[in-house]
Amino acid sequence: MGLELINAQGQAFGTVAEALLACNMQTSGLRTNSVLRYKEWEVIDKALVEEVQSVLRAVADVKSRNLTHNVGAGLAAMVLMYEKIGKMGRAKVSMDGEEQGRRDRVTYEPGYLPLPIIFQDFSINARVLAASRLNGSNLDDTQTRMAGRSVAEELEELLVNGDGSFAYGGGQIYGYTSAPGRNLGDFTDWLASGADPVTDVLAMKQASIAAGFRGPWIHYVPPTYETILDEDYSSVKGEKTVRQRITAIDRVAACESLDCLADGQMLLVQMTPDVVRMVSALPLQNVEWKEGAGTRTNFKALTIDVPQVRCTKAGKSGVTHFTKT
Repeated sequence: MGLELINAQGQAFGTVAEALLACNMQTSGLRTNSVLRYKEWEVIDKALVEEVQSVLRAVADVKSRNLTHNVGAGLAAMVLMYEKIGKMGRAKVSMDGEEQGRRDRVTYEPGYLPLPIIFQDFSINARVLAASRLNGSNLDDTQTRMAGRSVAEELEELLVNGDGSFAYGGGQIYGYTSAPGRNLGDFTDWLASGADPVTDVLAMKQASIAAGFRGPWIHYVPPTYETILDEDYSSVKGEKTVRQRITAIDRVAACESLDCLADGQMLLVQMTPDVVRMVSALPLQNVEWKEGAGTRTNFKALTIDVPQVRCTKAGKSGVTHFTKT
């Protein structure tokens, strides 16, 4: 059930809407002890976080480098307005600094990023809950983990591929493979005779540099190349693996495979906030969600954590996207 329980006049209809408005749209109003006890909340919260962390790779790369923007506001945050920034001209060179400078100024262009809720419903069977209390055992966290995995997979999909069908507030969510201005090129299938992965990555690096971006980068490949990365780069034993040889390239920090990257595609992404960041309005959490007249209780694993793949006002991008010829 969505949030359409609140009408244009701000009137609430139903237990979910009433609880949200009473807490200024913060989800604390949906985390009650009416069904679960405190320790049971701890069990499902811990399971949710563990499962999501075990799945995330591309998103984890962004967050581990603190490429985040926290807008707060919880469920009330619906759209992020941001600005694409142009460059200033060259600085003036002078011995005394007395003469007139160029009086340049940065130019801006507004953009909009929708902030949807990413969620997965699950339920906890009343008999299972009663049995865990009777036996003194921990609550079964399987449902929570499955919900967490679903949310994590969607976060990865949004960052890597975006969602061209979702638009709101004058903007849409772009991913690495769909972002406007990304640097495009092609490569030879690594399974083909004579293919050289290092040559391909060097070409991607040069394309990024030509667009005005100089790293650090992470190189991503589809799952079909995962085992190739761990093969010897040359026939000489003791030489580096393909992965080690690629990461030996200056400022290529890592080389990884992504489950949601389609076969025949590769990415080289600069890990800086002007290229990519995660925009967060609501941390990952479990909430209690009553339906109908409030007689049935389900749960949601949810977050508002949206990727923003950025380009300059001139349309230049630090994302390089090559496809197989």
